Amino acid sequence: MSEELTKRTMKYPSRSSWWGEEYGLKQIPIAGLSPEQEPSPEEMAKVVEFAKKHQVKTIFFETLVEPKVAQVVSNEIGAKTDVLNPLEGLTDDDLNHNRNYMSVMQQNLEALQRALK
Repeated sequence: MSEELTKRTMKYPSRSSWWGEEYGLKQIPIAGLSPEQEPSPEEMAKVVEFAKKHQVKTIFFETLVEPKVAQVVSNEIGAKTDVLNPLEGLTDDDLNHNRNYMSVMQQNLEALQRALK
C-alpha cells in the first residue's frame, strides 16, 4: 500500500507526517514544514519532474493552506487535488455541523481511499 501511495500522492505542506509513519505510507512533501514556505522555481521543477516520473495522481493540501502550490503542480502533471484536514482549525461552521475528530479523520480516510483508486 505505501509503495502505491508513494507513486500516486504528494502533499503540501509537509508537516503532518505522523499518519504516514503510523500507517506505513510514504509522504512526498512539496515544500517545507511551514504552510507559508513555498517552493522556489527550481524546487517546483524538481517536484513536477518527480511527480511525472512516479505517475502521481493526487496532490494533497491541508484545509488551512492556500491550495495554489498544489494546484500548480496538479495542473502541470494532470493530477487531481484533494484535501487532508490536520484538525488544527475547526471553524465555527464545522462545530455547528457537529464535525469532530472522528468525522474529520473519516473524511481524511475517504480522501486517501479516493487517491488509491
